[in-house]
This record gives sequence, C-alpha cells and structure tokens, in this order.
Amino acid sequence: RTFEGHAGNVTCAEFAPSGARVLTSSEDGTAKLWDVESGSCVHTFAAAPGQWKLAKFSPDGSLVITTAFLPAAMLWAADSCESLRELAGHTGAIVSTSFSPDGAKILTGSIDGTAKLYDAATGDCLHTLDESMGMVFSAAFSPDGLEVVTAAFDQTAKLWDACTGELLRVFEGHSGMLFSAVFSRDGSRILTACADNTAKLWSTRSAECLGTLEGHSQTVSLVAFSPDGEQAVTSSNDGTTRVWSLATCRCTRILDQHDDTVNTAVFLVNVARCHT
Repeated sequence: RTFEGHAGNVTCAEFAPSGARVLTSSEDGTAKLWDVESGSCVHTFAAAPGQWKLAKFSPDGSLVITTAFLPAAMLWAADSCESLRELAGHTGAIVSTSFSPDGAKILTGSIDGTAKLYDAATGDCLHTLDESMGMVFSAAFSPDGLEVVTAAFDQTAKLWDACTGELLRVFEGHSGMLFSAVFSRDGSRILTACADNTAKLWSTRSAECLGTLEGHSQTVSLVAFSPDGEQAVTSSNDGTTRVWSLATCRCTRILDQHDDTVNTAVFLVNVARCHT
C-alpha cells in the first residue's frame, strides 16, 4: 500500500501499537496519521516551523511526539491531534526521542550535548544528562525503563540512571562519533553504531566490549538486535545492510539492493526477517 499526501520527503514512519494506523513525518513540516486498511489520511498534525524529522507513538498509542530540527519537541493526543504541551529546555536541535516502556517519561537527545528526561504528563524536565558528550545523536531507555543509554560525538556511549540522572558507566573503544546505541530485549547487552565503520557489542553491567562487527566500508548509522538477541542488523552509508551472528560477531548476510545510504533497519518481531 502507498500512503500519499506529503509534499516533501518522508523522514520517519512507524506503526501504532495496534497495527491499524501508520504515523509519518515529513520535510513539508507536517506529520500524518494513516489508516492501514484504506491507505487514507486520518489526521494531519498542525504544521511545524521547520522540517519534521521524527514522529513516534507512546507505548499505548494514545500520544504522539514530534520533533523538527529545533530545540523543542511537541506532544500530541493521537486521536484528536490536539497539541498538548511543548517539551522545552534544549539549546540545540533535538535529534532523538523515545518514550519509556510505561509511557510515563520521554527521553530526548540533542546537538547541544545533552539528553533530557521529561515527565510525559506535565512536560516538566526531570533530569538533564550532561557529561560533556558533544552532540547526542541517540538516546534510548532500557527494557525495564530504569536506565538510559546515550551515543554521542565524544566517541563514547554512556549508561545513566533514569530515576536520578546519575552517570553509571562509560563504554569506550570506538574511534569515531557514535550514531546509535540500543539495549537487547533483556537489557544485558548494548549495541553501538559508529563513524569508524563498525558496530560493537557490550556488556551492560561491566561495560566490557564483547565483540566488534567489522565489514562496512563507511559509517554505520544504525544498529538493532533481533528479538531473540542472537543476531544484529546494521545499516550503513555504504548502501548496504548487514545481518550478524552475535555468537561469532561475523556477518551472515549482506543486503545490497539499495542505491544510496541506508538510514534504518529493523527485524520483524514474529519472523526471521529484517526490514530496511
């Protein structure tokens, strides 16, 4: 099915938790909610003063958060598309955002060198994660919502306490800026993607590097675990997506049908396939 209606490049697309709706954001300054069955646009969120880069559902599908290349994010009611509140406080553009697993908190990462934790109900900033990281390109919650991992310009990933904002440990070993950091489903491991053309696997508890995924010829922009935690998928500026065995850290498959940079790749939850 094709969802047509944006007047600019589509920068993000994701399914609602129910699977009945799709949310998209675009460089035309809008986000749209689509009906999967009919392909029709259900709602258009009010135009933003800039090009929208991200739009995400809360875990229960009741809220939507959007970000443009601006220092603030907007929170919306998913059903009515009513603007609820602005998440302010950054001094540079927000480039990453996510909800905690219970939907109670929102995490943002910014080029101002910080990540921030917000109360989703009030929009209040609870904690600022700031350890001279340079630009923060990625920030993600652990599966239990108790910790946060950031990936930044300073060539490190950092683990934080999501309740107190305390820095817990630092993951060092890359030789370039980090663009992505994610937890495994059980929270025991972390994967990072880097401008040094590699991804690395880490122990969450010890910060020990468990292996390096080498083979891309350009920046690795994103990395993801398979649902069972046994594989990883990476996307790269070299135009390929690679699937890896995490037991051996060896590439098991190269997906090379794209003609340009691959910006994202994920595993489908119930099948042994990945989507780019």
